[in-house]
Amino acid sequence: MNIQAKKLELVELVLKTDEIKILEQVASLLKRKTDWRDGLPDEIIESVEEGLEQAKSGNTISHDEAMEKFSKWL
Repeated sequence: MNIQAKKLELVELVLKTDEIKILEQVASLLKRKTDWRDGLPDEIIESVEEGLEQAKSGNTISHDEAMEKFSKWL
């Protein structure tokens, strides 16, 4: 099922319900902000954040350099 079909299915379900509690729960879910960190282990979050800081400070290499360096493992 594609995304548009799923949205239409949900709209139909919302329109058919008369239960305010369900509508409030749906609204709460849709308003919830998600973060890429949700559910990831602390070690992974720390590693990604370290990489982002390295990139901000210009401590990077080009794709070609990385491919050359790690080609023996690919």
